[in-house]
Amino acid sequence: MRALKITARIMSALAVAWILIVFFAGGMREGFTLQDIPPYEILLFLAFAMILLGHLLAWKWELFGGLLAVSGLITFYLIYLLLTGLLPGGALYIILTSPAILFIIYGFLDMRHRMHIQALKEDLDSEWQ
Repeated sequence: MRALKITARIMSALAVAWILIVFFAGGMREGFTLQDIPPYEILLFLAFAMILLGHLLAWKWELFGGLLAVSGLITFYLIYLLLTGLLPGGALYIILTSPAILFIIYGFLDMRHRMHIQALKEDLDSEWQ
């Protein structure tokens, strides 16, 4: 189970780094101002920010962060679909969100493990009374 968590963290760190590099590289061209960004792209960016925030929060709260990142992906796809009538092409967005799936799996496994440990403790406590 630990390998799953480590793999998710490494993949999320790479995804966050890629997102930040693309974001800052896109804004570094000469003469760029925030007024140059169309309103629909701001909505798409906010959905991407959910993915980014989800990856970061998943390092502490795996299940919550993973769910937030997947929610950001779904939001991104819905906004894009509503604005263009098409789904985004390519697998890049799914690849960038794939660490969230690992965090969700780990979160559920960890929760199940904790519930099992708690049940064992309660059984032991009832035997000693």
